[in-house]
Amino acid sequence: MSIGNIIKKERKRLGWSQIELAEKLKIHRMTLGRYERNELIPSIPTILKMLDIFEISADTFLERQSNAVLNDKEIRFIKELRKEKELYKEAMESPRLEIQKLKNLY
Repeated sequence: MSIGNIIKKERKRLGWSQIELAEKLKIHRMTLGRYERNELIPSIPTILKMLDIFEISADTFLERQSNAVLNDKEIRFIKELRKEKELYKEAMESPRLEIQKLKNLY
């Protein structure tokens, strides 16, 4: 399942419109639509907000994402992350810890 499909599924599970979720995330509704259509990948701080709003763990999100076929934008994102060798290594060794560190930054 792609990131966009996960976002859309969780939004619908909660019975929210795109406008309602966008307001909660403090982003424009059109941006949320682009996320859901996989035209744009949310930033890490936005993903962390989504996890809190959806009340799902990063593990659940990553598990759903791991079943997905990555699109070009997601592949580019991972390639950019890999350039930050230490961050990438730490994230791969302990993703839960890294997400907690990122939450503390934002």
